[in-house]
Amino acid sequence: MKSVDGDALLSHDSVRVTSGQYRGASAVILENNYLRLVFRPEAGGRMIQMTMGGYDFLWENNELSGLPVPAGGLDGDGGWLNWGGEKIWPSPQGWARGFYRNFCSFKGLTQNDWNAGPPMAGIDGRKWDCRVSDGSLIMKSSENNEFGISFTREIRTFDNSTRINVFVEMVNTDNIMHKWGIWTNSQLNPVDRDLVITVPINKSSIYPEGFSQQFGLVGTNQVSADYESMLLEVKYKNEVAKFGIDSDGGWIATTDRFSGKAYVKTFSWYPGGQYPDNSSVEIWLNGSGAFYGFDRKIVLPDNEKQFVEAELLGPLTELEPGGKTCFIYNIYTVTIQPGKHIASVAGGGVSVGETEILSKDGILSLSASLGVFYSGEISLRLFNRGGICVSEIDTDIEVSPELPVLLDGYRFEPGATGEISSIQICVKIKGGSSLLLEEIKVC
Repeated sequence: MKSVDGDALLSHDSVRVTSGQYRGASAVILENNYLRLVFRPEAGGRMIQMTMGGYDFLWENNELSGLPVPAGGLDGDGGWLNWGGEKIWPSPQGWARGFYRNFCSFKGLTQNDWNAGPPMAGIDGRKWDCRVSDGSLIMKSSENNEFGISFTREIRTFDNSTRINVFVEMVNTDNIMHKWGIWTNSQLNPVDRDLVITVPINKSSIYPEGFSQQFGLVGTNQVSADYESMLLEVKYKNEVAKFGIDSDGGWIATTDRFSGKAYVKTFSWYPGGQYPDNSSVEIWLNGSGAFYGFDRKIVLPDNEKQFVEAELLGPLTELEPGGKTCFIYNIYTVTIQPGKHIASVAGGGVSVGETEILSKDGILSLSASLGVFYSGEISLRLFNRGGICVSEIDTDIEVSPELPVLLDGYRFEPGATGEISSIQICVKIKGGSSLLLEEIKVC
């Protein structure tokens, strides 16, 4: 049983921050009316768990629960202590030193600049400073580490929403130039779940199939590409593999089709940016099987720990001493109809891609399967062929991130607005703002 005990540090509207114990270890907990976020600053500043309505999204290493973090940040043999959760790392990861020696050759290169990735004791295994300011949780890594950089990240939640906004700043604390990218890694729990990861495929991808399989069994049936919807679909089947996607779509979604609960990350794509592994999104499937890394074959046993990594990567940046760069992303949780997976993501929520609009005798009938990031009501915005919004309809249908949104033949009259070309389905949040869920064409 997971429990948190502690005194309040700060309450800000519906956001509450407390400090105390989580599974026997010190923790900081950030909560609003939908989410509980548990952070372990002493374990690399990671978010160790994220919960909505009793559903835990993140994978935790139960073997390490409650244990103190060693002073050196590594296990007794100098290996990586994988605590789990969501965290920030520098990229690229050094699976093959020779490759990165050529890839990252530039002034001021040190050996560590082509050998990032776990274990990273100086960042992933050390305590981060932690403070609260104006409803945000701010954590900063040590400046004394093997990479010559430090990270600061600010985490903010929002009223009546599952949105988490994360601002990450990376600073060169060394006296020579370094070239790194910012890498956010979320480890998700697939055990007793049916996890499907979806990512938009770049129409101008450098990869012939729209993605690259970096590790694992060639020809694995865990991945498929739909070139009509331009969507990559990865199904977790307890087989080790890794995929890289030069996605420009700005999101990655991991859906548990048993429960309908989904974990969504959104980001900005920088055209022309130099991305590690030529990928803005990467997916690691941890399970049994073999792969090649660090110039050797690695075999994972049948009882290997099971987890999925949903990773975002920012462009590589050359930083002079004192130079800095940033990466901003959002995390959302949402609920969709069980048995489905996410096909599109917008500012207000998601769609499973089965929306239909029918017209008969001047009456429009709308069917859709959606999920929302905010509580509010569904509204419809009607547009003419000139792209002008000619009408907005309040449906009085109340919605919440904890429940799927199912519109089954919702009927309405467009009124005397002329010919309708498209309809935007939106969630109207408190205060009157409408955020898009999906836009559909009217034939």
